[in-house]
Amino acid sequence: MDEIEREALVQMLHRQREELLKEVAETEAELRFIAGYRDAELEARAQQEGMARLLARLDDRQVQAFQEIEAAL
Repeated sequence: MDEIEREALVQMLHRQREELLKEVAETEAELRFIAGYRDAELEARAQQEGMARLLARLDDRQVQAFQEIEAAL
């Protein structure tokens, strides 16, 4: 692998890492919004939905992909 290919790979890994971190930040923002919502019944439902979205976004594949990107960098 020459230097140009290596740099392209590093840039691609950085972009993938940033995308994963962005998804996590968006999910955290959604959960903070839900936590601030005061209506008890709607809050419980929103929290359940938010948690389901978080878990769906942070499935094992994403966690593993993030760890592999970190290891490669």
